[in-house]
Amino acid sequence: HVVDITRDDVEDTIESVDRILKDIGTDMEKVLYVFNKIDRVVAPEVIERMKRKYKNSLFISAKTGEGIDSLKESIWQETEKKLKCVEVKIPEGKEYLLHLYRTKFFYERTEDGLYIIKGYPSVVSSFLRKIDITS
Repeated sequence: HVVDITRDDVEDTIESVDRILKDIGTDMEKVLYVFNKIDRVVAPEVIERMKRKYKNSLFISAKTGEGIDSLKESIWQETEKKLKCVEVKIPEGKEYLLHLYRTKFFYERTEDGLYIIKGYPSVVSSFLRKIDITS
């Protein structure tokens, strides 16, 4: 839930969005409050008040980049929880296939020289299981 921390009615806005999220069945324990525009906050006590009130929160500035690494890490941690692990062996000489996966998080070299692809969203893992790229 991205929040403009500079709004005069910031808490009213959060409450309104929270009501909608609850109405659509969102598990409010999993909501992450991302307070943006911290570079424009004049009174530091505003940030401290939001930290106390909204325990599951991050504070960022999209303009300056402050806090963005923490946001990326938080998103990755949540995404990782939803990944289904699969193994696909890629024979030596066909490493070029790894460019399809586009991230270092999903593969590693094993002793026998093959790559193991691990951790994909369920929809991708079901597709990968149907592929035999070792032949």
